[in-house]
Amino acid sequence: MKDLLQVSSALALCLAVGCGGASQASGGGAESPANGAGQGSEGSGETEGTAAPEDSTPAAKVPAPSVGAKQLEDRRIELSFELTLNKSGSAGGMQSGSWSIDEERSLAVQGVKNGAIDKLQVVFGRREAKPLLGVEPHTATAGKSYVVDAGGGVTHADGSAVSAEERDAMTSEYGAWVGEPSPLLSWLAGGKLAAGKKKTASPKQAEALLGALPGVDHQETKLTVESKGVTGTQLGLDVHAVLKLSSNDTHFTLDLSGPASIDTKTGFVTALDLSGSVKASGTVQHKKKGTFDVTGKGTVKLTRKTL
Repeated sequence: MKDLLQVSSALALCLAVGCGGASQASGGGAESPANGAGQGSEGSGETEGTAAPEDSTPAAKVPAPSVGAKQLEDRRIELSFELTLNKSGSAGGMQSGSWSIDEERSLAVQGVKNGAIDKLQVVFGRREAKPLLGVEPHTATAGKSYVVDAGGGVTHADGSAVSAEERDAMTSEYGAWVGEPSPLLSWLAGGKLAAGKKKTASPKQAEALLGALPGVDHQETKLTVESKGVTGTQLGLDVHAVLKLSSNDTHFTLDLSGPASIDTKTGFVTALDLSGSVKASGTVQHKKKGTFDVTGKGTVKLTRKTL
């Protein structure tokens, strides 16, 4: 069992990155490269445009949100799993684990130009992280405030320079939100997607809806939505997403479904409540005992909500 815990800890070291584009400790996080993608959603052949990762439907004309528009939100991901290790047909043991990250962040539109956000302030606030198999994540953006502008610039809110790691984290997740219309409203018919209509997300659109997730490369994400129509200023969606969380040659396929809401005035996500199953596969390398095959299962829950 000691060897098994060493294997699990090695796996955790590779997986333990946080939300927001860099590795995590108490704020936003980073994406880790993923290998391969899970199965796409069934029955998505009615999707508007094409079923390709990039939807070819022309982008709708979208007005920019007002200067001063703000949103405070909570983001949370919870994962529990049980792994079984095998080598050459012989059992190597089992290991149960759980992991969660819960963080608050706020957005504020500081400038608008040519029908798009020109400057966006992002403030990383409270964050609670349950260690993954004893490993505590860390982040370069924890507890800090930033301004992202349409020219690709990123500074701290006080105007001071940022590190390369901070810049990469911020432009990775928020670069699509400045200098061009909302990536979500442009995709969803300007926020007026008719009830019953389906759309397939590009990687940029998937990340805009789900957020930058730990260990997930959204280039591999398969995501579809079905419109539930507009109520007031909220566009309701039914979402199905298949993601792959990877650590070297060990993979967790996350299959999630549930509702979401988009504010048609700002394009910001106001609610997301997805849950589903986890399947583990691939291999893991033990420094003394070599390579083990990995199987396993679990559950996952992903939420976003305004505060």
